Amino acid sequence: MNILISGPCGIGKSTVSRIFAEKTGMFYLNFDKLGINDMEKRQPRISPFSHKGLNLLKCMPIMLEGFSGEFILDIGCDNIFRSGTDNNRYLNDLFTIKKTYSINIVMLTAKKYIVFKRFTSTRNQIVIDDFEKLWSEWLTIGKPHWIKCSDFIIDTSSRNELDTCSCIEKYLN
Repeated sequence: MNILISGPCGIGKSTVSRIFAEKTGMFYLNFDKLGINDMEKRQPRISPFSHKGLNLLKCMPIMLEGFSGEFILDIGCDNIFRSGTDNNRYLNDLFTIKKTYSINIVMLTAKKYIVFKRFTSTRNQIVIDDFEKLWSEWLTIGKPHWIKCSDFIIDTSSRNELDTCSCIEKYLN
């Protein structure tokens, strides 16, 4: 069984994913980092990870190249669902990926002020308007789409990373 973790910017997806991977022996995949590496290799050609040419069905084999075993994939919500794109196509692609790779999708969520606090604690400089824009897009675009394909939704407002990992384990067993 494999896991995909998503949620709004600053929710703690990467931290939770790394801790869960260490705890379970799963392989940790970071969509952002893998995408940046792929885009750098392909320049000037468009990568399937780029916003301009995003193709989730082509991204998966690239991420899993040379790897076998269970994995946990950390994908930021704004990497997939955003304004001006074919979000229904991406949703359908996620359903295909879930089936093809035996993935459970876990969406992390929290109250706005909690996400803001976490978001600002991980960035050197932040303009409140940047967070407000990301939060608005999460509420209107990202969250509604992720809800449709998520197997589990975990409110992390009153949970630390270890508690969140325990919740994921509980839901998966």
